[in-house]
Parts: sequence; C-alpha cells; structure tokens
Amino acid sequence: MSRLSIRMNALKEHLSSQLPLRIVTRSMQDFAERGDEALEKGVITVVHQGLQDLENIPGELANGGLRRVAIVGQLRVGGAEAFAIEDAEGALYDELLAALDKDCLPRELGPVAITELRQSGQLEFPYGWVAIQLTLPNL
Repeated sequence: MSRLSIRMNALKEHLSSQLPLRIVTRSMQDFAERGDEALEKGVITVVHQGLQDLENIPGELANGGLRRVAIVGQLRVGGAEAFAIEDAEGALYDELLAALDKDCLPRELGPVAITELRQSGQLEFPYGWVAIQLTLPNL
C-alpha cells in the first residue's frame, strides 16, 4: 500500500469514528448516484488533489512540499426553505472542524492546516455541499 493510501485511509477512518452518523468514503460520486437516504444522513468524501510547494534539487525531484486534500460533504434537506440547506451545511462544518482538531488527529497525518472553506450558497437546494481544503506535509 502506498504512503498516500495509508494516509488517506487514516483520515477516512478518523472521520468515520468521529462522525458515526455520517457516511464517510474515499469515492466521489454525483448527487444522483448517492440517493436521497444517504444524502439526508450526509456523505463525506476524502479526496487527494495533488502536491504543492515541492523542493527540486538534482537527484531528488519533487521532495517535501504539501499534499492538498479536500473533504467534501454532500447533503439533502427535504421540504424546507432554501436557507435550511445553509443551516445543514453549517452544522456539518462544525462537526468536521471539531473532528479535524489537531489534538485528536491520527499521528501519521502530520500537522494538518485548513486553507479554505466553501459551500453551495443555496444554489442547488434541496441539495447542498461543503468543501474543506487541507494541506498536510508530504511525508
């Protein structure tokens, strides 16, 4: 198993243990593929997005740097006004941020930094999403 797989699986398992009422996966799927029952629980997907800030010296290319990881939450709320999805996204953010607290993360991840938070802006109601961009060291 690659170092990438070990670390991504560790993050997935950590989020699963911290958020037992949510569905946590490493496989991104469209809303239509998820199904409303899963989306009403909230589906969290952990996705590796590449490396940045690499060191390049002769004989040792692409060393160091940071791994870019996204945590994407997909949600659905039924029979409510559009702001209900924003409220649900806010609750999911709170849960994810608590789960990403540095004091409870698996040691193999190294120090994690949150660099960006985004959400749907009610544009896809009754569906919504949140995205948290992280960096972690390229160990």
